[in-house]
Amino acid sequence: MAERPWSEIDRVSPEELGDPVLQLHWASQLVASAGQTFAEPLADDSHRAMTWSDLHGALVGTPFAGPYPFRVALRPADLTLLLLDRTEQTLGALPLRGLSRGDGYDWLALAVATYLGGAPPRIERPEYDVPSHPVGQGQPFDADAEALSVLASLYGSAADLLAEMVEARPDASAVRCWPHNFDIGTLITLPERGEGGVDRSVEAMGRERGTGAEKRDAGGEPAVESERAAGGGEAIDRGADRTVGVGMAPMGGGYEGWYWYVTPWPYPDPADLPELAAGRSWHTEGWVGAVLPGEEVTRAARARRRGLVRAFLDEAIAAAQSALSRTAG
Repeated sequence: MAERPWSEIDRVSPEELGDPVLQLHWASQLVASAGQTFAEPLADDSHRAMTWSDLHGALVGTPFAGPYPFRVALRPADLTLLLLDRTEQTLGALPLRGLSRGDGYDWLALAVATYLGGAPPRIERPEYDVPSHPVGQGQPFDADAEALSVLASLYGSAADLLAEMVEARPDASAVRCWPHNFDIGTLITLPERGEGGVDRSVEAMGRERGTGAEKRDAGGEPAVESERAAGGGEAIDRGADRTVGVGMAPMGGGYEGWYWYVTPWPYPDPADLPELAAGRSWHTEGWVGAVLPGEEVTRAARARRRGLVRAFLDEAIAAAQSALSRTAG
């Protein structure tokens, strides 16, 4: 991906994106609802999650199997709901600004019925809580257009950087945006510990399981204090695994603006956390993770932003792994 998205994320300051983030979060529930209604339920809840599509500049839901596969997507830049066919062609589009969430559900049911034939299906709605906002009570979407464009750049740049990192790590899950907390991230599952506390390689574990160096389909660290850090939603249980969540959260977790995070699990004792580079810190209230605030990213020269975030992630992942090794040892 070109550097352009990184140059556009400073057009609206991170702390001023709160209302547009909440509206986008509520709009994304339409995609999650489609996943809940039409997709086969998965234990890690990824049937309700989204991935970023550069082609559409959108957060795209899981593909729905059947004789006529389709996907539902949300384009943040103009808050538009999309229905896509099996070839990624757009079957229909609904700009949500000026409309209510109920209007979106009505359109989605009619669009699916038109595509598949038959009566409009009942679209199920997720049971988890989403931060309160008037659009959740039926008010029309009215998010600022420039702020939505910035959020599109933010999610697009985050997805690109995370995908690059995941490509080089067979122990990392697919990059997903989770509708529960609306962060976008990946989950690194560290090697199991063998006799004597020695780490077993991911490659060896993959050979034993017959799947190669497989990637676990879980998500990044939730950014909402009220939920346990469970890698993308309350339906996921990390169990005894040692993991490192990596991603970008648009708000929450004690922060008003967006930030990058790296979270070890199980949470190490704060005394075991290695010191990070100047300007970077560990969050230890309610959850534990290294944090790079959006303000620090936007203060950097535009050409340096991507490299700054990648350097933070590399350093923080190494530090999290080191802390987990000491804790488990």
